[in-house]
Amino acid sequence: MPPQMKIAFLLVQFTFYFCSGLITQVVPQVVLSSIATERFCLDNKTSQFNIDKGSLSNKTQTLDLSFGAIACTCAQWSESKLEKKQNKEYIFLEPSNNKLKNADDLFDGIHLPVRILVTGRFYTKKGFPKNYRPAKGAPSPAKVFKYTRLKVIRPGLNP
Repeated sequence: MPPQMKIAFLLVQFTFYFCSGLITQVVPQVVLSSIATERFCLDNKTSQFNIDKGSLSNKTQTLDLSFGAIACTCAQWSESKLEKKQNKEYIFLEPSNNKLKNADDLFDGIHLPVRILVTGRFYTKKGFPKNYRPAKGAPSPAKVFKYTRLKVIRPGLNP
């Protein structure tokens, strides 16, 4: 077998392996670059999270939220007043523009609590935030709150 065909065969195998069975079409017998292969996997993996969240509600709200630090890629934010309750509802947060800090980046992986005030509106249906790319797992859709303002109350840093 010529070296080009061996490389093409290996790339196709890696594509199938790394995309975890998400490929639904036959890959042509062409030498795929690693960039194209990576892009193909990302597009297929993230498309399952681009579900219809509906429209934004008319009601603007300010929420006092705490980060849950749950060991999953699911929604992590809940209302602070419900912090001690067992059955609280967790939500996803989505910044309304790139200039706003992403609330999910506030947790440093160690220090809690992280508490914030966000102003914005909920989407009318459950879903995932824009550009949501979980590292692993298959999280369930949740309510998504699109915020226009964020104020950090407790940054979760070690005192």
